[in-house]
Amino acid sequence: MFGFLKRKPVEAVNRKTVGLSPAPSALKAPAGPDSGFYRPAAPERKAWAASSPNQKPRAAARVRAFGGRWVFRVLGILVLGGAILALRGRVTVALQDLAGFKLSDVKVTGTHFLTEDDVRSAAALETGSDMFRLDLAGAEKRVESLGWVYKVYIERRLPQSILISVRERKPAALLDAGRIWGVDAEGRLLPPSTALQAEDLPILSGVAVGPDAAGTTKVAQAVAPALRLLAFLQKEDPALYGDVSEVNLGEANTLKVTFLDGLEAKFGLEAGEVELRRLAAVLSDLGSKGKRAGSLDFRFKDQVLVRNR
Repeated sequence: MFGFLKRKPVEAVNRKTVGLSPAPSALKAPAGPDSGFYRPAAPERKAWAASSPNQKPRAAARVRAFGGRWVFRVLGILVLGGAILALRGRVTVALQDLAGFKLSDVKVTGTHFLTEDDVRSAAALETGSDMFRLDLAGAEKRVESLGWVYKVYIERRLPQSILISVRERKPAALLDAGRIWGVDAEGRLLPPSTALQAEDLPILSGVAVGPDAAGTTKVAQAVAPALRLLAFLQKEDPALYGDVSEVNLGEANTLKVTFLDGLEAKFGLEAGEVELRRLAAVLSDLGSKGKRAGSLDFRFKDQVLVRNR
């Protein structure tokens, strides 16, 4: 019934007769897992990619260009930083010049055996120099090389001064070796000084001094027995120590001590408390008898040789 109303399926219509394109199913679908779907753009992209052999070289060129730009940027930053540092240094120097930070005065304190000129000359700090560029560490080493210097401190006193504070070595005795030298408690030989002439210290003699011994301990072993005896006398009998005029080391294994009253006493190199007690006993005995000895010799065990004047 009503069969004439039945429409034919669209697929059955002859498209050629009506001027239509073939059915989509007539087109060849691409092979592969997605062959059930028609993707007209996919083959075109692959074909384009396959037809562009210069794609990778172009990408590499872009990378090289990008890296080149960064190199120039880094170089520019470095150049700019260097220029800023150089300008900063110039500005700092200019500000220091405006503030007057130039060395004009070197003050020295603590000297007695050295002169202030000795210290200034050794420090070698040139006036007019930039206060912040002075080599103070080098100046300290140069001053410490002076034989009399035990310790030195150098400090800036802005805006224009340097203060050099010196601690000198203390002489324990005077060494007569053609010239008068100082000798400290360690046996270090201290250079001649006009101030030594005013020192009331015992004199050591009979020791040779080499040309390069100043400021060193090269004579320390030779003078050590005399220094030990003087230190012992100073501690145990300051009055007797004050009477010592000279200690001669010229005779082998002997300390010949000359006192202010002309008395001479000979001791061994290891003289100490025993010899001091024997000396006090002999002097007391001679004094009680109204006698004065010219020389005493304590180098023999349990025996004292006495020569009267």
